[in-house]
Amino acid sequence: MVSPNQPTEDETKLRIDSGAFAAALDVVSLDSPAVPVKILFEGENMSVWTHDSARTIQVMMDDYPVKDLDAKDKASLIVNPDSMSQLLKAKFNGTIEVTRNSDSRVNLRSSNGSSVSVTSSAEDECNTIPDHWRLGMDEGWVTFPMLENAKATTRALVSVDELRKGLVDMKISGAPYAVFRLNGGEKPSFCQSGHWQSKATTSVTIIEADVEGESIEVCFTTALASILSRFPGSEKVMLQKHTDAPFFVVHTLGKEGRIQVIATEAVREA
Repeated sequence: MVSPNQPTEDETKLRIDSGAFAAALDVVSLDSPAVPVKILFEGENMSVWTHDSARTIQVMMDDYPVKDLDAKDKASLIVNPDSMSQLLKAKFNGTIEVTRNSDSRVNLRSSNGSSVSVTSSAEDECNTIPDHWRLGMDEGWVTFPMLENAKATTRALVSVDELRKGLVDMKISGAPYAVFRLNGGEKPSFCQSGHWQSKATTSVTIIEADVEGESIEVCFTTALASILSRFPGSEKVMLQKHTDAPFFVVHTLGKEGRIQVIATEAVREA
């Protein structure tokens, strides 16, 4: 893992598939309007660390493989992910060349000569995640530097479709939260919504999850839909939490690039 915060050369030159680049940018576009992000390109991979303006969701894209990406040297771009994604979808179809010169102009050019030139965003406009915020990983378990590098007390392998059931429970109950009770052993895991207040309707759904460690509750806000949208093409994700941390971690599986989302939990009002 290489921090995208590191300095790079003033000039950038790389090739990348426009559709795959747009899809990766959609993953790191958090706010509306979107906030610029700094992208590090190295070899066939790109990395981005960003958070939303409310600081309730962090997205860390590490060494993420992108189709046809070829960056012979470490290079960086600072762009608005939403507007750049929309531009790529509207203008290009296939591999493009991306260059940035010392004048901060970003030039995109297709093989037939079609091109677009835009002004690079400024780094101080980005919602930067400093290196010391980075959570560690120890044999597949997330570690928490603020808790003396303690491992997560619970991790659960769960499908994205199972997590989407929380959205259904929120819609049925009309409540802005979904609580997932992750149980180890033979006791089933479930999600529920509407049970914190005197709601006319509460909704409970049994879910399938492979839980290791302590049985625990993970409380999602209405940001659940946004969180799940960060995992395009992923059938299953790993959900991890430490009982003493007010946030949880959802990340992709395997070593072929990783997307990690860190999100603040919903809090029950007294």
